[in-house]
Amino acid sequence: LESHPAFRASHYDALKQAVATQLSAKFVDLPSHPAALDARANRFDLPQSSLWFCSYGIPIAIEFPEPDHVRLQFHHAGVGATWIGNDLVPVTPDQACVTSTAAEFDLGEGYEQIVWRISKDILRKKLAELTAEPLRGELDFNNTLDLRTAPARVLTHILSCTINAAESMSVESGKVVLGELEQALISTFLAVSEHRYRNRLEGRVPAAAPWQVRRAEAYIAANWDKPLEIETLAEVTGASVRSIFRAFKQSRGYTPFEFAKRIRLNHARRMLEDGEPGGSVTSICFACGFSDLGRFSKDFAQAFGERPSDVLKRHKGALAAMHRPPALECQSRGQFRSDRSSELCERGELAHPLVMHALDRRHRDASIAQAIQPRGVMRRRRGATILQDGSPVASGGETERRMRDTDIGFQADQDKLASSARGYRGPDVGLVSKAEHHLVEDRLAGGQQRR
Repeated sequence: LESHPAFRASHYDALKQAVATQLSAKFVDLPSHPAALDARANRFDLPQSSLWFCSYGIPIAIEFPEPDHVRLQFHHAGVGATWIGNDLVPVTPDQACVTSTAAEFDLGEGYEQIVWRISKDILRKKLAELTAEPLRGELDFNNTLDLRTAPARVLTHILSCTINAAESMSVESGKVVLGELEQALISTFLAVSEHRYRNRLEGRVPAAAPWQVRRAEAYIAANWDKPLEIETLAEVTGASVRSIFRAFKQSRGYTPFEFAKRIRLNHARRMLEDGEPGGSVTSICFACGFSDLGRFSKDFAQAFGERPSDVLKRHKGALAAMHRPPALECQSRGQFRSDRSSELCERGELAHPLVMHALDRRHRDASIAQAIQPRGVMRRRRGATILQDGSPVASGGETERRMRDTDIGFQADQDKLASSARGYRGPDVGLVSKAEHHLVEDRLAGGQQRR
């Protein structure tokens, strides 16, 4: 938690003031003439609790009064222990210490610890939702927590994920991730620690109705971008949290959190397909409530058969192509240099200028041709003229004669001969009027006679 400093102290008076104001504690024992201090503490506030990292650099004893919260101490380095009344609880890599009353921290030189502080009222509310029963009296936690058990290892893993998320995310971008990690931390702590209501968590619960499961799904789908709290699910469905979880598992085959993950993966895919400028896989991962980029990529690939980076790259390329100016399929004739046009004609890559002139005339007169012949000729086949609407015109009929008189719509049968004589391999000239082809043939013939 280096990026979230709470205080730094290099001499005794500064440390004494920081301990009093920041930790609401006081010194019990301190070396008579302490050397130069390197005391530091970092703090990160979660929505309903706080994480602390403390290192004092010298042997020290600090007394804490009766708190309104529960402290959970995890070993990080060095040797230290906590006095609760006359009981001494060592804080080691295999054992954490839980305190909800006045306590004294006896810390050796070089001792470092991580402390999670959570309100007693929040723990009571969470436990009441989990058990669906009102609580009477204090929770009375056991002061030791064995971290070697499988459930406790889950707790330390969630704690590690929460710390990593606090370091790598901003409060705004990580609000969904951090909120849900905190909820998981609270629920897991209540499940693995020993307290007076522990047996209620292991008792039977009534089954939830199918409509309650559907209501929970609808709520999750509508609030996918907010932290999922089990207390809210209980309020929305009118069933206990354990009943909802059990009903999900029995009727759907997955938990509410697994359902939320599926919904968020779908939203992540849509965001990746949008390919917005500045968007990245990491930002979308965090925005959709995922705390680990590697895990997100793995879940995404398992759900959709491709990596999120591939989806983002493909759709960004598609968007760039849509906004790119369209490439010209055919360069303007006037843009060719005169010294290159003759070369292209000889190589067959450019049509003869007379053919291009005829084509240009045809395009200029297209509107006139459309007005004169609204039906238009699509093609000639086996001596019959086929109109654009598919109807044939009898050869020699009045309709064909009128079309022949307008000089519009006939395919120039000789255009291939003229273009092949010049070695033309360009695009098909298509439909050219009869008059235009006579012009081409006359000018070509005249040019040959002159040569």
